[in-house]
Amino acid sequence: MPTPAKHHDHKHRRKGKDRKRKLLAGSPPGTSKKARTITTTTATSSSSKRHNNASSSASAVTDSPAGKTPYHAIGASLYLTLSPKYSYRTTQSPHTTPLSGIQKDHLDPLLMSYFEPVNGVVLAYRNVEFESDCARIVGESPFAHVWVFVEFLVWRPLKGMLLKGWVNMAGASHVGLLVENTWNVAIPRERIPEGWRWVEGAGVEVGVVADIEEGTGADGGYWVDGDGKKIEAFRKFRVEAVKAMGHMVSMEGSLLGVNKPEKMPRRERAK
Repeated sequence: MPTPAKHHDHKHRRKGKDRKRKLLAGSPPGTSKKARTITTTTATSSSSKRHNNASSSASAVTDSPAGKTPYHAIGASLYLTLSPKYSYRTTQSPHTTPLSGIQKDHLDPLLMSYFEPVNGVVLAYRNVEFESDCARIVGESPFAHVWVFVEFLVWRPLKGMLLKGWVNMAGASHVGLLVENTWNVAIPRERIPEGWRWVEGAGVEVGVVADIEEGTGADGGYWVDGDGKKIEAFRKFRVEAVKAMGHMVSMEGSLLGVNKPEKMPRRERAK
């Protein structure tokens, strides 16, 4: 039977182990670019404010398809690694700082690519802040681990949104649009109005390099509407599907019920 002193020592060690387990359970995970807090606002509203960590979330807020814009300002807390090179500032390299290391190693590579934690394409970022004055070293790794808060400008189209794109490709089975001169949209034949028809081109001789107009196929074919007018310039479409493949985003759309042509911007007409 243990003596009172030994019994007290045993209870003290057990409490110490329990306390250690709680601390480890509350420790940040060791994975890079893991989002802890994400807040979302539309890009036209005031910039998003940082949430309290007690009400953190690991996924972005789901937007309603009724939203008129695919642009969103999103604030996120990310758990990132910091290279030893950027751990301190020297007189020889005054621009080599922890903040510049986070930007160069983690944030700059995200630009114009799909980033899953914010569920969209990162267009820009700002207001980068360290959430603590100290970083964490895990095991024997020379890299420090830090929580960083960042505000992202994100392009996130949703199913049901009405967007517009420039007709830049065409084929008997589809119409291709280019949104914001950046993102491709495929309109399959079943989502093209019934009154439209495909006009076969004269074709191009083998070995001859020809200038192909935008909105036409490789053989010179093109789509015309019910009035016989060529389908070109800007067109409104409805987003039917958005797919993320790696860091790229592809969209499928529909022209049914939204087949009114958009006027070309004045700056485009002047060219």
